[in-house]
Amino acid sequence: MKVLLDVNVLADLFLKREEWLTDAVAIWEANRTGRIQCCALASNIDTLAYLVTRNRAEDALAERDAVRVCLEALEILAVTGDILRDAVERGGPDFQDDILISAAVAHAVDVIVTRDGPGFARSPVDVHDPRVFVRVIAR
Repeated sequence: MKVLLDVNVLADLFLKREEWLTDAVAIWEANRTGRIQCCALASNIDTLAYLVTRNRAEDALAERDAVRVCLEALEILAVTGDILRDAVERGGPDFQDDILISAAVAHAVDVIVTRDGPGFARSPVDVHDPRVFVRVIAR
């Protein structure tokens, strides 16, 4: 199963956001063991790097370490002009969510995992909250 992780799920993991960390770790572990294949948008990796830098300024290496870990563990999906054009045409309430949806379609993703469910109401790709998705992959 090919799973596209939204940047909020990656941030939960790398910033150790206590409220959501258990679910993010479970998903990461399922990817590590090959039960699922996780991917992320290239454009979300730089956003993650920014968030890590902003939240862990005392650790100058944290930003690049987070990027390295993502490059080793995830399939990184390109965001092309065609994907951006498709996202513009979707006309949803959040352009970033539309980019994720368009990329998921273009890269034949099975599931999007995000904590921003309402932004994906019109997604043709299945969307799960991390907590729900952990139960799905535990079956």
